[in-house]
Amino acid sequence: MKRPFRGLRDRPPAEHYDAIILGAGIGGLVCANLLAEAGFHVLLLEQHYMVGGYCSTFRRAGYTFDAATHFYPLLGNPETLTGRVLQRIGVTTPWVKMDPVDTFYLPDGTRFRVPAELE
Repeated sequence: MKRPFRGLRDRPPAEHYDAIILGAGIGGLVCANLLAEAGFHVLLLEQHYMVGGYCSTFRRAGYTFDAATHFYPLLGNPETLTGRVLQRIGVTTPWVKMDPVDTFYLPDGTRFRVPAELE
């Protein structure tokens, strides 16, 4: 895997930061970006070797696991906080209805689907 942030290790730390963000998950990344875009000098810290938090994957025993939050029921709604942040950074998100919302596969082979609406 390429290491896109390798060059940052050679840069000395600044004397002053206007904001320090702890955690480079999606929230920390968006927050740091918005503050930097507004002219603030931002330090973004992450303890893991890669950024993304729950918007990432990991491998174990030959399997790839999706650690991401995968359902945002109000994402396309401009009245929600997430919708307003996305509008602010120029991302338009039309409402896409998920049906089923999720599917669970149990060890005994049973499959359980969660419908979008209760019937």
